Amino acid sequence: MRTSPPRARRAARPVRWLSALALLAAPLPGVGQELDPPDAGSTVVARVNGEALYSEDIEIVLEEIHRSQQVRQRSRFDLEQLMFRLVNDTLLAQEARTLEMDADPQLARKLVARRESKARGEVFREEILARLDFSEPKAREVYADVYRFATLRILTRRDRAELEALRAKLEPAGEEAWAELAGTDSQDPYAGRGGRMNTAFTDLHQSLLEFAKTSEPGALSAPLATPWGWTLARLVKVEPADPEKFAERTRRVLVELRHRQELALRKALVERLEPSLGLEVDWAAYESIEVQRMHDGKLLPRFADPERAVARLAGRTLTIKELAGRLGTAWSGVTNPVLAAEYKPGVLDELIFEEMLIAEGLRRGYGDTPKVRRELHALELSHLASKYLKETVAAGVEVTPAEARAYYDEHRDEFRKPPRLHLLQLTVPTREQAERLAGLAKGGAEFAWLVRQNSTDSYKEAGGDRGWVLATEGLLNFREDLLDARKGDILGPRESPNGWVLLQVDVYEEQDHYPFEAVSGNVKAKLENQEVVARIDEVIAKLRERSEIWIDQAALARFEILPTAPEEAPAVPGHGG
Repeated sequence: MRTSPPRARRAARPVRWLSALALLAAPLPGVGQELDPPDAGSTVVARVNGEALYSEDIEIVLEEIHRSQQVRQRSRFDLEQLMFRLVNDTLLAQEARTLEMDADPQLARKLVARRESKARGEVFREEILARLDFSEPKAREVYADVYRFATLRILTRRDRAELEALRAKLEPAGEEAWAELAGTDSQDPYAGRGGRMNTAFTDLHQSLLEFAKTSEPGALSAPLATPWGWTLARLVKVEPADPEKFAERTRRVLVELRHRQELALRKALVERLEPSLGLEVDWAAYESIEVQRMHDGKLLPRFADPERAVARLAGRTLTIKELAGRLGTAWSGVTNPVLAAEYKPGVLDELIFEEMLIAEGLRRGYGDTPKVRRELHALELSHLASKYLKETVAAGVEVTPAEARAYYDEHRDEFRKPPRLHLLQLTVPTREQAERLAGLAKGGAEFAWLVRQNSTDSYKEAGGDRGWVLATEGLLNFREDLLDARKGDILGPRESPNGWVLLQVDVYEEQDHYPFEAVSGNVKAKLENQEVVARIDEVIAKLRERSEIWIDQAALARFEILPTAPEEAPAVPGHGG
């Protein structure tokens, strides 16, 4: 999230909005936005009306593509198509500048946010990521701590007074009595288990973790603030981490190891940076953000002065609105207002840390490197091209109800409802069991009987009957199977969170077409999109016809496309940056 001082608004300049085709008839203005080369060795691979495109511009586009495509696809990427896109975006952006679309405040905000993001990320990589140590001894030390298992009995009420009233019953209660009381009175996810938790330390909520770490078996806690409300807990036992399971839990151990090291490195960095950044916190503004419970039980921040500054550092401002927005995200799923209030200091610290990274990154010049300038240029091209197409080319495209109706009548099969399937489900723990039972079902055994004899899911008593579904629903990873299924088919097995699943299609029903009234919006959108695509093709063709475009085919041929290399740091989820 970007925080920054208020900026003076630019004076509005008059803009004449012309239709795209009328504009194309005008003489070509000199609009090339030339940037300095990214570095002395940069290669110009193309010029569009005098505006240079460098090899770095190709790399930026490839990086965007690499984030969403498999390695085998990247290596076959068509450079000519990429250049076609780059040239088109450049032409459209040039036209957009003639209409002063580059004065768009949204574009300015995008560019500032991207520059700050790059500056922040570089400091984080340099000061945090580069210093992480994922050696096995450190990982095993963390494993021995976080994979101790605590067995507890808990009981939760959203109202603390109600919990206190139950305490007298819980203090003398044995395992069976606690389980019975939790089953009838508790308001947490463990009520159905009689309040019993057997959980690794790494998965315990902080208040329960502190209780488990500092208590002896048999101890009863004071009321603890948890995400579900107010909780009483009794510690049954704590078991050491199983050394035999270290390998299968390594990934989560590395997450915790990274988290602990990050906290220490961040603390040291903040202590080093804070004196030079002049941090000031308005605690009255901070305290003015209160917790309010909505009618649906959700907790949201309540505040009166959204633009008031909560913190300032290095000429940057963090507002109440920005802090409240982050708090709203942090409180998702939290029902205890006391616990929500306890999150406030950590959320403020996180935002201040991000602002420190931005300020330090900009001070070091990380937001103004040649590579960042080219990335900002690419972002500007993309924004301007999109804005030009939306506001000039696509403007005025409209399909009448009569045109939409005519298309629907001529293409009714496009609007047929997917078939309905009535399914029976069988779930077993292992793939081997599922494959054996699938063979029996395909050999003629009654599926409902197999379900009652073997299934472990909630549909067992009903003979596996899980009701009607549409073929397009993609149920339990069965999407492709359902689209091709017919009555009597045995589908699977497919793995699910609860085991290995088989489905039988008990009934198959074709359905009629959607009525026009139900799909008229989709028809209209499809026809309008077709018209917009045709107009874009026409605009691009006219722009190319009247523009000077030079591409260095030799330089393009030398450009080698390689899959992106994996990062050196372990690919584990992070806690910042």
